[in-house]
Amino acid sequence: MRTLYITNTYLFGRSGVVNASKAFVNAFAALSDSMTLVYPQQNDYIVEDIMKQNVKLFPVYDNRSKIVKAISFLLGNLHRFSNETIDLFDKEKFDVVIFDSSPVSYHLIKKAKQRGLKTITIHHNNQIEYTKDDTRPLLKYPLLFWTRKFEKQSVCNSDLNVSLTQTDAQSLRSYYKNDAKFEVLGVFEYNKSCSMTQLSSDHESMTFVITGQLYSLQTENSLLPWINKYYVLLKEQYPNAKVIVAGRSPSDKLISTCRENGIEIIPSPEDIDAIVSKANYYICPTELGSGLKLRIMDGLKFGLEVLAHERSARGYEYMMENEVLYKYNDQQSFIDSLKRMVSLHKKRSEVQKIYHNYFSYAAGEKRLETILKKYNFL
Repeated sequence: MRTLYITNTYLFGRSGVVNASKAFVNAFAALSDSMTLVYPQQNDYIVEDIMKQNVKLFPVYDNRSKIVKAISFLLGNLHRFSNETIDLFDKEKFDVVIFDSSPVSYHLIKKAKQRGLKTITIHHNNQIEYTKDDTRPLLKYPLLFWTRKFEKQSVCNSDLNVSLTQTDAQSLRSYYKNDAKFEVLGVFEYNKSCSMTQLSSDHESMTFVITGQLYSLQTENSLLPWINKYYVLLKEQYPNAKVIVAGRSPSDKLISTCRENGIEIIPSPEDIDAIVSKANYYICPTELGSGLKLRIMDGLKFGLEVLAHERSARGYEYMMENEVLYKYNDQQSFIDSLKRMVSLHKKRSEVQKIYHNYFSYAAGEKRLETILKKYNFL
């Protein structure tokens, strides 16, 4: 299989979306005879942790001015890849084009189909739901307009759509095309040689940690109500419990609300792993947006059991079946799940082993191989 893989994710840093995209790139590269990777380039950063032995790197710079970018956005030119990629369609011999997210497929997927190429789109989320919950009013409505167009085009024209959760697969079918081909891949570690994260010893304190990009609307608009509605319940059940909130660029409102309620907040920490590793439990209160909440993986990786709103629990069914992730949707289910999680408290090493059974790179590559064989890509 000769693969052209196109992503609009900057492949540096440690954010959840970066790690997820690198995992997908590596898995497709491992299963391909050859791959050309088209990706956005900025400030000459080096693409790391990519299987380069059979991958040809094709960076694309964006030298447009802010005014040109704004006009392009309003006209529906949502990425920088059109001209360079169409040239690749014509010059290189590919069997399949992978679009890493539906926005990057816009305009390109029909061009690929016209040239007889097979197409796969990876949907990191239901883009409509994500845009509604994580976009500020000034940009929301023009972005929703174009989102409906590019998402419909990708769902309807892909030979295969790959989602991270079953919920997203079902909602995207119902939005755009009931008989669209969908498979659920989930997410996984990006490094196939990644060993188990070194764990600190188990201890009996009651420390809960919440992490994420605290500047995002869906995070703040979930966390502020959680403090008022659920934090008080946690303290009633476990008066000695301590909650730590850590992440990038929290608003002044979030900082003050946390401190007023006795919650420790650590803005933009240098080492998030050090904070997570010292906790006992992980909480994901996000009840907005779509896709799979990738920060939960940080807790599980360090052997922490997770309490998550049911919207954040999507895609973690395997972890729920093994009772290392518990979900809630109201105050009573929050109390019930919290008490069960604490009473059945597992050792860190046990949680971590369950995590690696599903989220290791080897497990993810195997799931992808099964999917590609099912649809005769391999």
